[in-house]
Amino acid sequence: RRVAVAGIGRFQRGGGEVSFLSPRRSIPAERVRTCSTQGVNPAADYVLYWTTACRRLESNFALQRAADWCAHLGKPLLVFEPIGCRARWNNDRIHTFVLEGMRDQQAGCARRG
Repeated sequence: RRVAVAGIGRFQRGGGEVSFLSPRRSIPAERVRTCSTQGVNPAADYVLYWTTACRRLESNFALQRAADWCAHLGKPLLVFEPIGCRARWNNDRIHTFVLEGMRDQQAGCARRG
């Protein structure tokens, strides 16, 4: 599958964001930085939002940016949250907690459309 990566943009100091196919929502320029030299793929099947720490649905500039790209490109959003298994504190209880949180987030996203 082809992916349009959500966090891509070119940052211009002192003046905001300049980007090919940039969404128009107001995200502070200091919150946008180039993560890849690949650019945005408008022919992609979906926009990928890869989360490892910022899981909240409100007040989340990265998720807002991903949603803006979805609206701009007319593509669905795929939220990916990896679960680590190597850390010494990982156990079934922690993984259950994380998976239940993912389920809650999925329901929250579905309510928002």
